[in-house]
Amino acid sequence: MSQHDEKLTARIFERLQQGLPIVEAPFQELSQSLNCTPDDIIDFVNWALDTGLATRFGPMFDIEKAGGHFCLCAVACGERWPEIAQRINAFPEVAHNYLREHEYNLWFVTATESEQHFLEVIQRIETAIGLPVMTLPKEKEYKINLQLGYQPCSA
Repeated sequence: MSQHDEKLTARIFERLQQGLPIVEAPFQELSQSLNCTPDDIIDFVNWALDTGLATRFGPMFDIEKAGGHFCLCAVACGERWPEIAQRINAFPEVAHNYLREHEYNLWFVTATESEQHFLEVIQRIETAIGLPVMTLPKEKEYKINLQLGYQPCSA
């Protein structure tokens, strides 16, 4: 990615946040508006994932509209967080987790096919970690259309 000029990198980064066109060759279509090649875009995506600029590249689904269930959960596990995180991460329903500076210091997100399945998963997690899980279901969703700018790091 170091061969890309920073202006092209910024244009690709900012444009990809708007989503991909639903066409047979989305990178081809994007490349025309960005004045680059489809390979430039693919190289950028791989570079962004490899360097940690992005943690994932893929579609965003509204799981609840499909009948599924999302929930933010938290555990007060103190210094045991590495062990507890490893046990929680063993569940395929756990999407990701965060370490926080709070009594409830390990936060994680679950994605399940139904609320009933969610309740079963939480019960299994509590059994696996030996701690209660606080569940924080979404009350309202806010769409803010956050668009991040790209600023290169100076070496």
